[in-house]
Amino acid sequence: MTYRKTTQQDLDVVLSLKNQVKERVIAENLAIWQDGYPQDQLIVDDFANGFGRVVEIDGRIVGYATFHPAHYEYPKDTFKSNNVMSFGRVMVANDFVGKHVGSFLVKNMIAEARNLGYDGVGILVDDFNTRATQLYYHLGFVKEGRNVFPWAELDILALYFH
Repeated sequence: MTYRKTTQQDLDVVLSLKNQVKERVIAENLAIWQDGYPQDQLIVDDFANGFGRVVEIDGRIVGYATFHPAHYEYPKDTFKSNNVMSFGRVMVANDFVGKHVGSFLVKNMIAEARNLGYDGVGILVDDFNTRATQLYYHLGFVKEGRNVFPWAELDILALYFH
């Protein structure tokens, strides 16, 4: 597996991956990614800002996430530290679910944040998204709280490096 930043040439593949994951979420009856989220424009913006990260296996993109300073997308003081990176829009290709692609992706974002000198990483997650939540807890994330945001009520999870 290879972890890297996205390039503009990856955009169509990632948009296709997003649509595949949205179909799976609906089929699994998970109440996440409601009301059209994530819109294509969010992914386009991720790419334009250098925030996209992918996992490749044998040259095929099988995972994606956005990775940016938390203040870019979330209100100040969402996390206990304001010097954290945040990730989201985590996607894994259907035929790679359960093959540790998501774990590999998150571990690499953690390492990248640490190397860049951030205090930690954070994510907002639906409490019923148990597969993702279990992964984050397994990697050492702790729940900092729960908050009602304009788009949803979400758990606030963080992993700090000190």
